[in-house]
Amino acid sequence: MEPEQKKIWDQIMNEWDSDNISCHRLYAKLYTAKYPNDVFGWIALADALSKIAKYDEARDALEKANLLSSKDHLHIVYHQIGHLYKEKGDHPLAERWYRKAVEAKETTRNLIFLGACLAKQGKFTEAKKYHRKAIEVASDIPEEAYYNLGLIFNAEERFADAYKCFNKALDLDPEYTVAKDARADALKALQIV
Repeated sequence: MEPEQKKIWDQIMNEWDSDNISCHRLYAKLYTAKYPNDVFGWIALADALSKIAKYDEARDALEKANLLSSKDHLHIVYHQIGHLYKEKGDHPLAERWYRKAVEAKETTRNLIFLGACLAKQGKFTEAKKYHRKAIEVASDIPEEAYYNLGLIFNAEERFADAYKCFNKALDLDPEYTVAKDARADALKALQIV
């Protein structure tokens, strides 16, 4: 990556990580204008567009990403299409694309996305299966899989199991604020029951 390209890409990532959607979108638009053959620029742009409900534009960006993507990166395009439909509130369609992402490449992130989508639809048994698989695969640190598994156990009123999952998530990432809050809630629930 040439220095100017890297500079813009780093700006996209900084804004993306900070949840600064406007700046994220503007840098991604700049990036895709200058580097239209980079699949990741289109993915970054689509993510920002999805978050501001510009779904048709996001879908167009993802179609460009799909055309440019190598087979090795298709799973990223697929899970990003899943994100688009999740943002749109169409969980069955999001599930379909998350499944395609898992079929293309079984990664911790893809499995977590699918598991979370299934849980959102109340399909807890299947969701737990995918979160456990995400922990087993561990292509990334699986703290989110433990956290999501804990949320499902909370929904099932299995508060001791939830507490253990939140602890595991915090073992992997001691700064995981939502896991700290969820652990405290599970502990409080254990004292009530």
